[in-house]
Amino acid sequence: MFAVTIVILSLCSVVFSDKCENVKCPVVPKHYEELGCKPIYQQGYCCPLSFDCTSFTGRDISKCYHKGRVYEPKEEVEDSELESSCTVACRCTRYYPDEPAKITCAHIDCPEFFGSYEPRGRTCISQYEENKCCKARDVCDDELKNLTTCNFHGQQYYEGERMEPEQACYSCSCGRDFEDKPAHENRHCKRINCNIDLHYSDRIHEGCVPIYYKTEDCCPIGTRCPDDDTTVIKTKNSNPAPNLPQCIFGDLKLSIGDNLSPEHGNQCKVCTCKTPPFVTCVQTC
Repeated sequence: MFAVTIVILSLCSVVFSDKCENVKCPVVPKHYEELGCKPIYQQGYCCPLSFDCTSFTGRDISKCYHKGRVYEPKEEVEDSELESSCTVACRCTRYYPDEPAKITCAHIDCPEFFGSYEPRGRTCISQYEENKCCKARDVCDDELKNLTTCNFHGQQYYEGERMEPEQACYSCSCGRDFEDKPAHENRHCKRINCNIDLHYSDRIHEGCVPIYYKTEDCCPIGTRCPDDDTTVIKTKNSNPAPNLPQCIFGDLKLSIGDNLSPEHGNQCKVCTCKTPPFVTCVQTC
């Protein structure tokens, strides 16, 4: 009987594995990725129904955390520990005893961020060096002939130029031996680190959730925080099954598929319980 049970379970596992092979799971919100949350699977479901974020929510809020290190208030974060080359001079800060500590940083504003300037009658490109925030130099006219070129998604770039991939949240640059492969397979591309623990950890500890623009698999543009006016809206996709996890937003509990009421009447900001424990907010327009 025991042997028969093992055979049946093995067959079920094979069938379930085959069933999930071609299933495309929803996008994982970037904060789950960067805050070290772990996916939780349930029997009969191909995709994770929720994430375990206790490695983040269980932190001591009187301290700061970044890349596995713990920082005391007033302690500085070395620039070498920062993956964002435009972020510098970071330190752990705590203003009030009842508020979470947070890392505050200075941000570099490069001249090219305010608009490109190309001398009249000249053809120029901006060259960047790896892990540097601002451009290293401009290369113009005949000097362009000495540079390696890259064809990426049907467009030509010169060596050192930054390229815009079709795949969200990747940064690519033209270099020698470039191959026109998708960003996630391309050695000249790397996944963008949004440094959510630097910029938003104190707000998330206070119950706020990140707001994304168009897609939740790249960097947030802000946060939405609980207030007394927010309510839960049931939708045709709501699934209140008792065995399913729920999202928590302040004092509210949302079943998978539930929405939060629009904030200040803003219909473009849609906040849905997709994958608990956090509500997913996306600015759609």
